[in-house]
This record gives sequence, C-alpha cells and structure tokens, in this order.
Amino acid sequence: MLEGKLRVFYHEDSGNEVTCYFVTPDNFISSFTSFLTNTRATENISAIEESALMIITKKELEILSEVIPKVHIWRRVIAENLFIVMEKRVAILQSQTANQRYERMLKENPDIILADPLQYTA
Repeated sequence: MLEGKLRVFYHEDSGNEVTCYFVTPDNFISSFTSFLTNTRATENISAIEESALMIITKKELEILSEVIPKVHIWRRVIAENLFIVMEKRVAILQSQTANQRYERMLKENPDIILADPLQYTA
C-alpha cells in the first residue's frame, strides 16, 4: 500500500462486522490463504481513507517470478513477515483481555483510536 488506510474485517454469523486489523502505508495486504489457494476469502478489505495501492494478481506474480528470479526471495520475505504478524496476533488474543488489547493499541497506535470511526475500533 502506498498511501491511505485500510481495514480488514469479517462478518459474524449475526451479520456484525468485526475488525481484525488496520493497514497503513508501506505494508503488504492480502488474504494470503485465499491468494495462495485460489479460494474465496473469509476476510474483507475496505479503504477507510482515500488510498493508493499496488495490485498484482497471482498469475502476474508467477510470471514476474519466472522473469526475475529474485522475486522468489521477496515472496518468501513477505510470507515470513505475514507469519510473524499472525503468530503475534494469536499470542495477544490468547494471552490478553480485551481491555489489555485496547490499552496496547492506545500505546502502540494512538492514531487509530483518534482518527478512525469508533465502530471500527470498539
């Protein structure tokens, strides 16, 4: 993502939207499992600010990887970083209360609380 802010969320069975996380510039965003397996994503991505993105399809990425072999290294680094982020999120969800997670978000990302609509951060 080049600029803006995105929100990743899913719908509960009741229809409520649950925000998973926010994405800010200079970060990679994908429903990675969906991308890798060519299956329907369970998460949704929406822009909550005007955003500029660079988008590549799986087929385009495969072609680029054949033409530029070093792209494989870039792909591995992205996959590793996504795994690290996911592992940290799981650990936080398993070890912290909702109040602790909120306090952590206030400390680490106060701009999200101050700038984004409350229904996304509640």
